[in-house]
Amino acid sequence: MTLRSLMIGDTDHYLSPFIHGVAAASGRLGILHSQVGVRNTFELIMQRIQDVRPHLLWTHMLLWPPVESPHAEILLAACKLARHRYGTKVIIHDGDLKEATRFPRDISDGVDLALLNHRHDRSVWKVPTLYWPYACFPQDKLAPPVDALRCRLAFAGQVGGGIYDERSQFIRTLEGRQVGLRIFDGAGGNTLLRSADLAASANAILGFGRPDSDWVDNRVFQYPGAGAILIHDDVPADADMDPWDGHTEGHYVAYESGNPDSVIEALDRLAGAHGMVRGTLRARAFAHGQQHHSYTARVKQVLAALDLEA
Repeated sequence: MTLRSLMIGDTDHYLSPFIHGVAAASGRLGILHSQVGVRNTFELIMQRIQDVRPHLLWTHMLLWPPVESPHAEILLAACKLARHRYGTKVIIHDGDLKEATRFPRDISDGVDLALLNHRHDRSVWKVPTLYWPYACFPQDKLAPPVDALRCRLAFAGQVGGGIYDERSQFIRTLEGRQVGLRIFDGAGGNTLLRSADLAASANAILGFGRPDSDWVDNRVFQYPGAGAILIHDDVPADADMDPWDGHTEGHYVAYESGNPDSVIEALDRLAGAHGMVRGTLRARAFAHGQQHHSYTARVKQVLAALDLEA
């Protein structure tokens, strides 16, 4: 049986790694996948569900949709109808960093599985949950470097105030130290779908975690799985990734959180290593990421949890 899947999400307005990752993995696994924007009418969304009759219904921003969308209760009603009419398995994605959910009620009538990009308690939903951090896009091999993206150290992401204030201050400090840092903050276009190009072109990619929280920076999996040399301060133990110390083999280079000198030391250590050593570091990161932390691997987790086979 060929599985069919449908994504209901903010597909036309938000460059979501979840939306693109599920689509890419579905193609790899032979799943017939399509998507419909969450800002459409209930009638149009139901028509798409009827047309596809999906075995899997992925949802993005379902419980906190944009203001132009049908209300969350109406979207849940569409999911409930899909479950009861077609036997569809409904999946909700929760990448919300808030400890308490913004939708504290039982959703078990309309949802089969909740994917969590955190370890906060979501038992109020009364549905099974699966820890499901962001991943890397599927690739068969490392991309060739792109001259326009070459740099000593790259950071891709928002730089500004609010929740990014601490990270932004650290990045600006590094920038002032003249370490060859290049910032891709979206001013020239979002680099999400160019992750493979940036990973191959930068000597290293900078990540920034929050060691005092249970949140995992998406760069932990996004870039090593694309063949980057990641410099990071907060790689969780369950990622099964070893730091490279200049002697033993590893998957990334660690630095001390909040210490710009530690980042500079890591860069100098990389620069002093033989090219074959750096190549091995990239190859190990790529192989480990693609096998264990790609969207293909993540979608396989979902299929297993729902007792489905592609």
